[in-house]
Amino acid sequence: MLQRTWNTPYPMTCALALLYTTSCDGDKPDDPVSLACPGAAAETIDAGDANGDGAVDLADAVVILRAVADGGAAPACTAAIDLVPDEQLDLDDAFSLLIHLFEGGFSLPTDVDCAGAVPLEMPFCSPLEARFSETGTVELRADTLDIEAWSLAVTAEGCTVSAATTAGTLGASIVDTPAGLRDLGYDATFLAEGGAVSAVVLGFMDAPALPAGAWSPVLALTVEQGDTCDCTLRLDSTVTALGEPVESLAVASGGAWALSAEATIDACAGR
Repeated sequence: MLQRTWNTPYPMTCALALLYTTSCDGDKPDDPVSLACPGAAAETIDAGDANGDGAVDLADAVVILRAVADGGAAPACTAAIDLVPDEQLDLDDAFSLLIHLFEGGFSLPTDVDCAGAVPLEMPFCSPLEARFSETGTVELRADTLDIEAWSLAVTAEGCTVSAATTAGTLGASIVDTPAGLRDLGYDATFLAEGGAVSAVVLGFMDAPALPAGAWSPVLALTVEQGDTCDCTLRLDSTVTALGEPVESLAVASGGAWALSAEATIDACAGR
C-alpha cells in the first residue's frame, strides 16, 4: 500500500489538522473540512514516477501530458518517463503509462538512471473531500485545488456494485447529454472484484478542472441489495484490478492527493 507522507515545513501541524479538521494554521473553520497533503519527495525515482514522489500513479501520467501539451513543469527525471524508448518526451509515454495503470498489457522499464534528479515541488496541505451521495454517486470537493484528474477504487459491503459510469457526472465528455467537463481526456471505468474502478483525466491538450468550492459528481454507481437494504460503500486505499492496485486519489498541481470516504446507503430505495 502506498503511504502518503507530509510535506515540509509544517508536517505536525498538517497531521493534527487532519485529525481535528482544523486548518494548517490551527484555526478551526466554521464549516470543518478534511485536509489532504500531496506525496512527499522520494529518495529514488523509478520508471513512471514523473513527479518524483516515490509512487507511480495517475498523477504521473498527468505531469507528462502537461509537460508535452501545454508547457507544464518538466518531469523530475526524463529517463524515468521515456516509457516508449525513443529518447524524447511525448504523448506516447503518457498513454503508455495510463495503459499500464488501468488497462494492463504494458510493462514499465526496469533500468532507469535518475541520479541527482529533483522531484517536483508540491503545494502544502489543502482542503479536499470525497463523499457518497444517498444514491451512491461519488462526489469530490476542493476549495483551492484545481482537480483535473482522479482515480477511484470503490468497494461494497452488504451489497454488490452492478454498474459504474461517468455518464451524467462531470467526468462525462463535453459532447455527452448531459455534458460533463471531459474534453477528449481519458476514462477507464469498469467493475472490479468487490467493487468498481474509475480513472478520469479531464483533458489532454488543456487542463479543465472541477469547479472549486462545490461538490462535483464524478462517478455514478448502481448497487444491488444483499441480505438487507444496508449497503456500505468505501473509497478504499487500493482495489486490485487487472493485477495492479488502484489507489483512490485526486490529481492537482502535479501531485497525487489521497481520497477516502465511507457511507451506508439504502440499496432498496426506489425499488
